Amino acid sequence: MKHARARMLLILTTLAFSGIMVACASEPTTPAPTATATVALSPTQPPNVAQTTPVAKDSIAESADEVSSAVKASTPVPTPTPGIVAGKVDDIADDLGLSDTQFIGLSVRDWIDVVISILIVLIGYFVIVKLIAQLLTWFFRHTGIQLSKTPIQTLSRELQWLVLLILTRYAILRLKFLSDNVRTIVDDLFFVLITVLATAIALRFIDLLVDNYSAELEADEFTRLAPVLTITRRFSQLMVLILALSVGLSHFGISNTALSVTILVVGVLLAFGARDVVVDVMSGFIILMSQPFRLGDAIYIESLRRRGVILEIGLRTTKIRTMENREVIIPNSKIVESEVVNYAYPDPTFRLSTDLHLPYGKNIDQARQVLSDAVKNVEGVLPDRPVEVLFLGYGKSARLITIRWWIATHDQEWSMRDKVNSSMELALIQNGIEIPYPKYDLFVHNEENVESI
Repeated sequence: MKHARARMLLILTTLAFSGIMVACASEPTTPAPTATATVALSPTQPPNVAQTTPVAKDSIAESADEVSSAVKASTPVPTPTPGIVAGKVDDIADDLGLSDTQFIGLSVRDWIDVVISILIVLIGYFVIVKLIAQLLTWFFRHTGIQLSKTPIQTLSRELQWLVLLILTRYAILRLKFLSDNVRTIVDDLFFVLITVLATAIALRFIDLLVDNYSAELEADEFTRLAPVLTITRRFSQLMVLILALSVGLSHFGISNTALSVTILVVGVLLAFGARDVVVDVMSGFIILMSQPFRLGDAIYIESLRRRGVILEIGLRTTKIRTMENREVIIPNSKIVESEVVNYAYPDPTFRLSTDLHLPYGKNIDQARQVLSDAVKNVEGVLPDRPVEVLFLGYGKSARLITIRWWIATHDQEWSMRDKVNSSMELALIQNGIEIPYPKYDLFVHNEENVESI
């Protein structure tokens, strides 16, 4: 498999170099400019300086304008940088006396440069690919990311193609015999391929990270965080695409002003036109990440005076089912701005209390025992939780008593209040303890001898 891949890379690289060399050999050569020019003059007639000078000036001006326009319109042409290898190649060609020998339109030193470029591609490819494989193994091992072999092999294969493109671009552009036009075309072509492939790798890497994080979540956590993960994936991918587009426009000499203005306009529209939507979405992020409540939890929203069970937590709204079996859709911003009581956290048990007046003159300990027994005997009151009868103060005509007890869930509140209150009243009556209530004395003064006016 490795040998087949090496042969394929060698064939592709050779074909690329062959195409470039054929293009260079087929280009017409431009004669070298001479330092001086001779002008044939008639021996009997002197040169007409007044007529020739303006023509020369016009030609020079037109040439200067053409050059200026070409420089402004074209992108910078990459030029090969001479180095130690190029100098050694020239020395070897000179020593062998092959500097002027040509084969298929190229000199011997050019062919040596071609061979060196091919070796750079092949050797550099296998070395860098080996290094990338080790780096990927180290990264996934030290970050704790567990991925199947298929995604890793796909990412590794795409990285190998990226390395091949980068090395091939460098190997071609280092050749000195290429013309500026060919060099520019090759540079632009490889830039587009490298940018597209690098963008695809970045997008795939984002997908791998999000999918790996999703796989480690429990079913309920995944359901809760699914909208956040989707938004995070889409936002990251959008940033990568915008970055790639910006880099591409800069390379081809196109101003990024239009792209910047578009992003600014979209941001302004979102800030003003969709302000409420953005606030609701941000509130949804806060709810999903902080988890003040989860699916199935019973909550009470103070500002809305709503109690219900959570049916769905979305990015913009939250759905609850009220005690009246009605579905209510509430914007997330309203929930974040309000006080929220979660009846399911830290556990669903719920404590109730009732205030009661006891008359003065009765034994408080006896009344306390009667009330406590009456509450404990009610079915539904948790037996493992304490029943408290608290003497909290003195009223104008009675003592102030508070009774507290526990039930299993909040939805039993009203029925349990009814049962407990009924049981306590019956127990007080059976034990002769009166429940005081306000009494008023009415005095009527009647005067029999009232003179009428």
